[in-house]
Amino acid sequence: MDTTGIPFKKNYILPDSKLEICCAIKGVISNIRAAFPDICEEKLFELKVILSELLVNALKHGNKMDEYKALELEMMVNGDRKVMITIQDQGEGFNYRALYNEAAGDMLSGNPCLEEHGRGLVIVRKLCDRVTYNDKGNKVEAVLDCGNIGRCAETQG
Repeated sequence: MDTTGIPFKKNYILPDSKLEICCAIKGVISNIRAAFPDICEEKLFELKVILSELLVNALKHGNKMDEYKALELEMMVNGDRKVMITIQDQGEGFNYRALYNEAAGDMLSGNPCLEEHGRGLVIVRKLCDRVTYNDKGNKVEAVLDCGNIGRCAETQG
């Protein structure tokens, strides 16, 4: 993909499959690497975490692993080196406000919840510059600023 003219946009329609999600993540990372040759591995790892968490949540909790439902993934990069990731599932949505409040409250109190839900979304929220959901709760947009990251600290002289 020629990304020399940043901005660019890439859309994916994914069947409900962990393999397809892995392939999509690799594709997104490849496009980001091409757009930002100076991006450090730490920022790429953050992008992988964000994508993995949001896509797997949409697969498991949104579409309930229904093979007849699909996920939509859109990745955009604008001229300010901001990466915008939008993911939508075909599920009923969820109350993300309540989940954030419960998980964040548990973490702040020093008693992280032991159940396997909510923590990943709190981590995504911390890694991103902005995370927003539609009212229904089945579409999320995550924004990560890659504008001032430059090279990894260990390669700077």
